[in-house]
Amino acid sequence: MNPIIRNLLSVVRRFKLAASLNILGLSVAFAAFMVIMIQLDYDHSFDKFHKDSDKIFRVEIGNQAGVFAILSRPMAEHFFESSPHIIAGTICEIWPGDAFFHVENNGVRNFYKEKQLKVSPGFSDVFTFDIVEGADDALKTPNNVLIPLSLSRKLFGNESAVGQQLVYEWGNQTVGAIYRDFPANSVITNCIYRPMPENENKDSWGNQNYTTYIRVNDAANVPQLFDNFKRNAEVAAAFAAAFGGGGATFDWDEIGLFLRFTALPDIHFITGVQYDSTPKAGRQTLMILFAIAIVIIAIAAINFTNFSTALTPMRVKSINTQRVLGARQSTLRRSLLFEAVFTGFLSYFVALLLVLLFNNSPLAKLVDADLSLAAHPLIVGGTALVALLTGLLAGMYPSRYMTSFAPALVLKGNFALSPKGRKLRNTLIGIQYVASIALIIGASFMYLQNRFMQTSSLGYDKEALITVNVGQIQKSRDAFTNQIKAYAGVEDVTYAHALLSSADSYMKWGQPYKGEPVTFQCLPIQYTFLKVMGIEVAEGRDFRQGDENTEHGAWIFNETAQKQLNLELNTNIDNGGEIIGFMPDIKIASFRTAVEPMAFTVFGTENSGWDFGQYV
Repeated sequence: MNPIIRNLLSVVRRFKLAASLNILGLSVAFAAFMVIMIQLDYDHSFDKFHKDSDKIFRVEIGNQAGVFAILSRPMAEHFFESSPHIIAGTICEIWPGDAFFHVENNGVRNFYKEKQLKVSPGFSDVFTFDIVEGADDALKTPNNVLIPLSLSRKLFGNESAVGQQLVYEWGNQTVGAIYRDFPANSVITNCIYRPMPENENKDSWGNQNYTTYIRVNDAANVPQLFDNFKRNAEVAAAFAAAFGGGGATFDWDEIGLFLRFTALPDIHFITGVQYDSTPKAGRQTLMILFAIAIVIIAIAAINFTNFSTALTPMRVKSINTQRVLGARQSTLRRSLLFEAVFTGFLSYFVALLLVLLFNNSPLAKLVDADLSLAAHPLIVGGTALVALLTGLLAGMYPSRYMTSFAPALVLKGNFALSPKGRKLRNTLIGIQYVASIALIIGASFMYLQNRFMQTSSLGYDKEALITVNVGQIQKSRDAFTNQIKAYAGVEDVTYAHALLSSADSYMKWGQPYKGEPVTFQCLPIQYTFLKVMGIEVAEGRDFRQGDENTEHGAWIFNETAQKQLNLELNTNIDNGGEIIGFMPDIKIASFRTAVEPMAFTVFGTENSGWDFGQYV
């Protein structure tokens, strides 16, 4: 082994630049490979940590207008009871909301704002909670809550949190159990889970505001569930009564209504479902990322091979001198192969350092997954194997090629690459260039796409805006507004029910217009909203303060709603409220969704109790 090591050290000293470039190229390639594989593992394993995750399904309802990840509570509960194949079922709010509360410690009140989600008691029967302390069925006790271990330590330190009180404005909640934090790649998040009030929308068939999940005994039985549920006469009668179908004549097929079931691990990958707040990834995108990872390794290996081959004219005399002095050809080949493997492993360790540096830099925000190496032992170990294979494959040809010439021929004079060697090198360089240019083109398209999203007009002025959640000061909103306006530099204050452009879906309303049902997204606002946001009214007029004093308020629709729904200016939505204007289409959702019919509305006295969020 000593001659091999001596040769290695000699080569490093003699060819410092080539060795440095080889290590740099391979280490960057291995680091990129690890980062990409960690992200792929994050997406591929989404929600698979739940026990029997393939037996958990989200229930979705669909019609000719699309598919919706929301059901009404009575419909969901009737569905849970419709088949013996459904082991457990649960409903929850569409997404967690911020909740304000305080905790008393030695007479001192500490105030907090944390995410909270209302769920039905069966939530812990459907999903797997790793309970650290407390009862598994804590959600089945009124006023009990489940909190994650991280929040328990934040609120109470090392003190036991079970039995402690979280004091909200509506009353106290008791910590019933502590669960170990879920991984980030999960549909359900680390937040406070509290039981849904027993009678909340219990009989409101038209209030479709809940996400529904079921656990079944066997995934093969899922296709039977909807056919069985359609035969439920009580459900048909309730739907007919709720939506004007006329008694038991309600027919699922006639009106094109259906239920769809999406397995929990697939929710992360499906698109086109409205009111679906789950982070998304595309299977095709993951395949492309995997291909990119392989191409990056291939380019690095080809580059390494080319460097080694390019050094042949400078190294072949030394190699053949050793052969003349008695060194065996097999020993020399093993020595050259060891150099390649050593370079690969050294580059691998440098790559580990690069990943650590990347994880502690602002660039880590570009990756959803946790980039800590300890969290991904299989990927770290797998990359070590890739480094070994890369060294073997990239060093195999140069080691044979450099030792394949007759010593006497080489020692007589200058040596250059043979035509066969030049042909192979040129071929490898060609492949390397094609792959590199393909990656550059792909990256350029991604850059242009991101630039388009960043620079495209949204239809409103997003500059110089500050947004604040003001759910706690609704009763003193006017005083709050006057106080904010007193600050220099604050031009105006306005309010909206939800943050504009914060979601792909908002409230979707079905309203009669000229005797025909129309469906559109709706955002309740204060009358000054369009002025503050810089949204132009293309036809008609802007909202006025007087609109809030009318019985039914007023509406301003976008251009898409005007065209698709055949709306006319100065006409009324049948349930009340005048259409006073039309505006150009604005982007209220992400760029992956098409512009849908939507409206801003100023509520009148009939709906004056709505809460708002704040825009300054």
